[in-house]
Amino acid sequence: MFVYSEGKQEKPAYFQPYSKMNAVKGYLTHYHNFMFLRFIRDNKLSTDAEKRQAIRELVICERKLTWWQRHPNYDQVAVSEGKRKLHEHWREK
Repeated sequence: MFVYSEGKQEKPAYFQPYSKMNAVKGYLTHYHNFMFLRFIRDNKLSTDAEKRQAIRELVICERKLTWWQRHPNYDQVAVSEGKRKLHEHWREK
């Protein structure tokens, strides 16, 4: 497991009302995970087992990205800016 566990629900440390959740932060957290998992999947130095695990976790990650996109506090402009920064960060590596 790199980022996500399959079928396991983790209890949150605290409960925050749905309407007060920061959808931009939630989306960008999972988008960073998405980039990491794609890196593992596409890296020629990754083992076949690592690539298979990354592919399984990408499915979970994409589902979470879609969930955050539907949140009423989702702001496409802020997400685009955050994604741009993440892409710059990954290019530096």
